[in-house]
Amino acid sequence: MASKVIRKVVSSAKAPAAIGAYSQAVQAGNTLYISGQLGLDTATLNLVSEDVVEQTRTALTNMGHILEAAGCTYKHVVKTTVLLADINDFAKVNEEYSKFFTESKPARAAYQVANLPKIMVDEATRKTLSSIPLMRVKAGPRDKEAWVTRLKEEYQGLIKVSH
Repeated sequence: MASKVIRKVVSSAKAPAAIGAYSQAVQAGNTLYISGQLGLDTATLNLVSEDVVEQTRTALTNMGHILEAAGCTYKHVVKTTVLLADINDFAKVNEEYSKFFTESKPARAAYQVANLPKIMVDEATRKTLSSIPLMRVKAGPRDKEAWVTRLKEEYQGLIKVSH
């Protein structure tokens, strides 16, 4: 008889609330899937700054709060996807990213995409958002062995055509 995978929604009040029809994170068995993270202020859901470094720091800090809510740390992260409006920002993003992943580095893919709109924002805000990095992460929770499966809905919800 096949065993059932236990699925649990994970959230943290320290990270921005979901701005669409999705959860901050979902744990399925021993794997944690964290939705895309932007450099948003938790209280206002506005960007913390137009600076890509500050946005990266905030996105990764928000991700850390969600990891913590699931009983994980950055060392549990096995794969991230970084989407950038301008690949020339990669070095700045990478420098900040490295401060969060100090032990074993996760597998990672980074892409330049055409646009990074946040759902439910006006055109002026879209222009600001077009320069921000978005962090996605998949992490195995409390055990030492973790694995990654690719999410089919990766570009749905928060991410429409972007990072």
